[in-house]
Amino acid sequence: MKAKTMKHLTSILFALILSTNAWALPPQIEADRLLLQAKTALDANDYEIAIQSFEKAAVLNVKMPDTFYFHFGKAYSGAKKWEKARAAYEQYLNQTGTRGKFYREALEGFNQADLEWTKAEKAYTDAMAKYTQEQNRYEANMRNCKTQEYDDYRKELEDRKERAWQKCQNYGKYGCMDGMSGSKALLEAAESASKRVWEFNEAPNTWCNKRYTAPSKPQR
Repeated sequence: MKAKTMKHLTSILFALILSTNAWALPPQIEADRLLLQAKTALDANDYEIAIQSFEKAAVLNVKMPDTFYFHFGKAYSGAKKWEKARAAYEQYLNQTGTRGKFYREALEGFNQADLEWTKAEKAYTDAMAKYTQEQNRYEANMRNCKTQEYDDYRKELEDRKERAWQKCQNYGKYGCMDGMSGSKALLEAAESASKRVWEFNEAPNTWCNKRYTAPSKPQR
């Protein structure tokens, strides 16, 4: 029974291997297929699909048309991936020189990508500078908050303990021994304040995070 099962599994695996190989195309033909797919996507302004097809074709290690990196740059530009677009146009210009079919268009694409990339870098730099200021302010606020909150709760604790003590002094000739039941509410309040001080001391950010929110770091 076991041998029969193993034979069956082997047959299935062999069939899967044959099926996979049957659909595999030679690298050059696969590259042509991907370039056709990329062109269709580019014409439809589906830049992400075009980029995926170009990227798959680029790693096949086959000779690509001279215009490959020009169209690759167009796809990146359409997706507003300016740094990669600039690199693709640069690759095209380096490979084909001034005699390339899309020489002028590549220069224009390179200039646009370079300009947009420079603007994006400046915007990111400005955003990071603002983030740094806000982060410094946030950290200062948190430090002050932790100090102030802790001091406030310690004062609250001492005040409640003092009131509880004064209250129990007013009960009977046995003083606080008999007066404890009469000042139960104040004593419980003092214990509550003590617990809050302890919680704050153990996890001070819990209290201060209700007042201050950390800034979000900008992304490229």
